[in-house]
Amino acid sequence: MIMRCVLAATLLLATGLFQPLLACSCLESGPPCAAWGSSDGVFLGRVVDISVVADIPKDKDPADFPFAFKRSTMRVRFQVETAFRGVAVGTVEVTTDADSGGGCGYPFELNRRYVVYGDREPDNSFGTSICSRTRRVENAAEDLSFFKGLSTAPPGARVYGQLGFREDVPLLAKRRTVPLAGARVILEGPGGPKETISDEQGRYQIAGLPPGNYEVKLQSASAAPTRFQPPSIKVSLVERGCAEANAFAQLEGRISGRITDTEGRPIENQLVEIMPESFSPLDRQSFQLPFAVTSPDGVYVFESLPSGRYLVGVSLRSPPHTYRPDGSVYPRTYFPSAVERSEAQVIVLTAGEEQRGVNIVLPKPLVKRQIRGTVVWSDGKPAKESSVVLSNPEYGPSHTQFQEATANGEFSFDAYEGLPYAIVAGSGKDPDGKQLRGRVSSSITPVQSEQTVVTLPSPATLKGRLVDDRGRPVTNVAVELIPEETRKWQELNGSPYYQRSTSDGEGRFEISGLVPHRYLLALHASSPPYATSERVEFPPAFYPGTSDRNQAAVIEIKEGARLEIANFVLPAPLSLESVDGVAVWPDGRVVESGFVEVEDVDFPEWTSVSSGTIRPDGHFTLRLYQGRRYVIRATTYKDREGRESLWPIETQSDKIFVDAQSKRPELRMPASP
Repeated sequence: MIMRCVLAATLLLATGLFQPLLACSCLESGPPCAAWGSSDGVFLGRVVDISVVADIPKDKDPADFPFAFKRSTMRVRFQVETAFRGVAVGTVEVTTDADSGGGCGYPFELNRRYVVYGDREPDNSFGTSICSRTRRVENAAEDLSFFKGLSTAPPGARVYGQLGFREDVPLLAKRRTVPLAGARVILEGPGGPKETISDEQGRYQIAGLPPGNYEVKLQSASAAPTRFQPPSIKVSLVERGCAEANAFAQLEGRISGRITDTEGRPIENQLVEIMPESFSPLDRQSFQLPFAVTSPDGVYVFESLPSGRYLVGVSLRSPPHTYRPDGSVYPRTYFPSAVERSEAQVIVLTAGEEQRGVNIVLPKPLVKRQIRGTVVWSDGKPAKESSVVLSNPEYGPSHTQFQEATANGEFSFDAYEGLPYAIVAGSGKDPDGKQLRGRVSSSITPVQSEQTVVTLPSPATLKGRLVDDRGRPVTNVAVELIPEETRKWQELNGSPYYQRSTSDGEGRFEISGLVPHRYLLALHASSPPYATSERVEFPPAFYPGTSDRNQAAVIEIKEGARLEIANFVLPAPLSLESVDGVAVWPDGRVVESGFVEVEDVDFPEWTSVSSGTIRPDGHFTLRLYQGRRYVIRATTYKDREGRESLWPIETQSDKIFVDAQSKRPELRMPASP
């Protein structure tokens, strides 16, 4: 049996040493028939002894091995009660990683009984892990039932699986997978090929097979070009065992063409970009879109594309930059040779279609230029060691160049002729070199000449105090200063005006490094109250003490101001309420496993503010705040029959207002995935 576990190592530089932080991630171990057939040893037994041995090579000095690199093995001796495969009744030794907290080791306990699935090791022990089907006997009813029926089971083995179709959706939309019905499954192996067709749920099974090695090949019922991933699957079967072979299909949409210069010569190693017609380079997700690189003959290919309307070209979503070995950089150019987006030709791709001949002619390469300048304070003094960010406003702030200014406030960037640029400078120190609690930033300064002067305003400071409705100080609460014009939490990401501070033991806070602007002081402007938080949480509120944004006081910060405001009176803290719900299928049967996640209605697209597990009786329990509105989403990977599904089956509730009399929410799953 192959232990399907993965150790992910992350190297951190700490105190001069690289230390590995290990985490274990497992794939599903499959049903008993698959784990039994692929294991060297399977038995039911009781742990009678446990010892731990450090794994240091015999020819190495233990002192040469830092603690973080040492691994150890747990050697577990079992008294075998029932042998199912590859072992005999008596005692047997099982080994596993002793560092179960970070590795894949199974946490065996003395005197407990387990059903163990193991691989034979060179020392004749059996190795296992948490990624195997090994489990406590009280959780092994399905395994014991399978073993009990082995003697009366019909001869032969079986191959089964589920096929899915990745639905034709625009790039970067949430990928949805649906069952692939009617697909042809061809099994080649001992006794000649065998065939079957996948059912409405994409499931298939071929039984009564002799032991041996097989290959599963797949063909879609669709006439359109279809690609399976994986294209074929090899499995190995033992008598009365089974193997699972799953795959996904996707229509094979392609766009291809050739990149040449004005003389018709191919351009090699050129980055080519694609994006849906509805996209803008300023979209936050544009960096996730695929790209292609031209071959020596200038040819590029985009594969596995869903149907849609596309723009293809050079420097569409990232500013022109050096990529080619010869250093040539080309300006933004849309197919076929358009400079402006309004003149670009849209490529319309239908499901499974291939669009060839999307050829692009590039103009002459851009000419390099230098952008130089100085960062100064409003009194003209150089802003020593300030930071400078250069961006192209056509592509937004996600594509920038960064530089530290010199002691004289000077900076210099490599750029290109004919392209627009803008600069923002910032500093964490005041004009006297003292460290600020915040960070002062300049306004966006367009580059209009060879020498650009960027002015940092003298930093302002805002002080205040958080109190409750009785005037008592409220400690350890984050208060946020946000631009008056901000309406959504997403707008605060990267805003040069956004600042925050946490109240001290007397409820006081201070925000420094402020630039002139009109602000609002708020709680929970950038993130919702987390129901899993260990500290006291308050509902969103605005200064001087209101939940209504329209009644919030506007705080106007002027350059160099030292402003102290009256107390910010906070609302009553939030109170947690247990909400018990149930997830059911349309016929009323309960969903037997899965999880639920919660989104605060006032913070759409924010990650889960609370979560829970769907228990075998379909019920789940969530801790939510009274007075808040939520949407609860349920996800399961088991269908109505309790069979594992390759894709998530999801649903969500209507908006739920939480109060002491909250009704138990019922989440009804869809009739089919």
